[in-house]
Amino acid sequence: MNLGEAMRPSKHRTYMKMAKDLAEQSTCPRAIKLGGVGAILLELDGGRPLGFGYCGSKPGEPHCLDDGCLIGPDGGCVRTVHAEVNAFDWMRPSDKRKVLYTTLSPCLGCLARAASENTQLIVFEQQYRIFDPVREEAARLGIELLRLDP
Repeated sequence: MNLGEAMRPSKHRTYMKMAKDLAEQSTCPRAIKLGGVGAILLELDGGRPLGFGYCGSKPGEPHCLDDGCLIGPDGGCVRTVHAEVNAFDWMRPSDKRKVLYTTLSPCLGCLARAASENTQLIVFEQQYRIFDPVREEAARLGIELLRLDP
């Protein structure tokens, strides 16, 4: 290994850094408490960028930072679109296998969306408080979860 390879961060670290930068755009205080939530979506083979997202309101709707969170019956903010969903909603079309980099492990809804979009790998840094059902469902769906140490 040469010096350049030893100093160069891995692709996982590079894409996670990009997701963290996107997380800074989050507009929901509940996400901001976690450092924000950002997501980057790429083709698994070749790494072609497909989409990105952060935790924020639907287009044209007020942000939680401006009008407050809108808490639904399950205790989550329904004003906010999850970073992963935004990445999928705004991605360029691709039928290839995908990898999702997200600063926070996905919820079950985001995991289901990832499965429907042919996502094979989800790389995350922080583990969401509800994780065991996500891990079990990911295994059932054949999606690999990879946690990076911060």
